[in-house]
Order: sequence, then structure tokens, then C-alpha cells
Amino acid sequence: MSKFIKRLKKSIGTAENALVIGTAFGHLDDIKQHFNTVFVHNDKDLIRSRNIVNIKNINDIGMSKAIHIIFFDLSYISDIEKLAEILTRQTPYLAIEGNNVVERSRVEYLYKTGYRAIEKLGEFHLWKKIK
Repeated sequence: MSKFIKRLKKSIGTAENALVIGTAFGHLDDIKQHFNTVFVHNDKDLIRSRNIVNIKNINDIGMSKAIHIIFFDLSYISDIEKLAEILTRQTPYLAIEGNNVVERSRVEYLYKTGYRAIEKLGEFHLWKKIK
């Protein structure tokens, strides 16, 4: 088990399904080995693996029933409001690229829906719904 997955597991416990918006900060291989199902949306390429589901249109992601954590690359942060259905209905953890918390102006939607940054984990910081 990689250091990345150990840190993540210590912070969020066990989780079965993940959603990756982007490239998961270069840890997609670790993620696909740890989670049962990994939904992936990125503009670059299609990833082939037995437990990866490629999603071409970000608006189709709301149909997923059980997302426990979402990995967000900073280049896709402007698309965060498109995940409104998942964020309000399923309340997953959010792992956003970069150790520093994203400026409030860029993620105002998260604050409005009750999410707060709870932990800095080196390559990414973790958000959780508090309110």
C-alpha cells in the first residue's frame, strides 16, 4: 500500500467508490487498486481497467449512487458546482489538489453547502460536510 493511500485511509477510513475529476494528482494507479469502483472524468484520455468507469460528460456524474470520495484537480475546480447533486445528496469527502486550502472565492459553493477544509495531507487537502 502506497504512502498516499495510507494517509487517505487514516483520514477517511474505509470507502468503496471514488470519483476522480482530472488525473488524481498522478495517483490514479494507487486509487484504482484501493477502491472497488473508480469513476473518472478528464479531458485528456480514456483509462482502461476492470474497475474504472470513464465518464465523458461531467453532467452525467450525478447519476452515480454511491460516491464516498471525490478527487479534484485544481484545473477542474471551476466545475465543482456541476457536482451539486452528489455533494448535497451523498456528502462525500473531497480531496483537492495542493496542500494549501483553495481560496474561498474559487470554492464559494462548497462553503454555501456546508463543506469545510478539515485536514492538509501534503499533496492534497481534505474537505468534509460539517453543517
